Amino acid sequence: MSTKIAKREKELTDLVTTRIKSMISSGDIDLPSGYSAPNALKEAYLILRETVTRNKQPVLTACTPESISNALLNTIVMGFSPSRKHCYYIAYGDQLACQPSYLGNQMLAKRLNPTLAEINAQLIFEDDEIGIEVIKGKTIVTSHKQTFKTATIDSIIGAYAVAVDIDGEIMSCVIMTKEDILTAWKQSKQKPFDDKGNLKKGVVHEKFSGEMAKRTVINRLCKTLISTSADNSYLGRSIHQGMAMSVSAEHQEIMVEEANQEMIDVQTGEVLEDDGFVESEFPEVNEQEQDIDPFSEPDF
Repeated sequence: MSTKIAKREKELTDLVTTRIKSMISSGDIDLPSGYSAPNALKEAYLILRETVTRNKQPVLTACTPESISNALLNTIVMGFSPSRKHCYYIAYGDQLACQPSYLGNQMLAKRLNPTLAEINAQLIFEDDEIGIEVIKGKTIVTSHKQTFKTATIDSIIGAYAVAVDIDGEIMSCVIMTKEDILTAWKQSKQKPFDDKGNLKKGVVHEKFSGEMAKRTVINRLCKTLISTSADNSYLGRSIHQGMAMSVSAEHQEIMVEEANQEMIDVQTGEVLEDDGFVESEFPEVNEQEQDIDPFSEPDF
């Protein structure tokens, strides 16, 4: 690592640490219990050192110090752990952005909705019997019967995800048809479809169609839960700022021309999908309560 990059890291770390401490003291933010800001910053830098722009330039030198500090600040404010793939760092021109991943959106949804216990997703197959009702203006899946024999990848016609509270009641539900899901996939920066509109062989959407469909409805549900819960606090503004980076398909194509197109898992070297396809259970956020200074150095 060059002296220039090492100096910039120290300056940015000091700046972000000072800002976070000030915001905690003034009551502007409240970090999750047991969260270690120094750990998160170290994890972020390990990733940023390996992250490059579309032109293969290191983001730590190609992006403005202001955008890097804001990306790091948003990482801490939102309680993200970069090593757990809660977020990804993407360069748009000389601007670095911290964007929540699939797992990060789930974590945020639970953090902003303390009564949220779990999120479940199911595929809908051709011969399934599914009951749908509109209750108080909300569309909810009330029953779902399916047989193992007809539950094949080729017979998927849709998917849904439900948010369940601690009392076992459905808080929210998202239902998507197969056409809705495919439309969402067409906005992927990885371009999983060929010129004829068919999924390319070997892409994650083709190899794991069922799991990717579940991930798509879960992500949409989480974004709904987040956007309806985020207030005007700094956390709320940071969330809305991150969501603004997930622009519409028309603008996304333009922005991606200046974005780093590939996101690399620095541990495996694997090229990740837009929000990192990771098979994982719904992450627990309410860690064991303990009085921890979020800026105390961890024990190694």
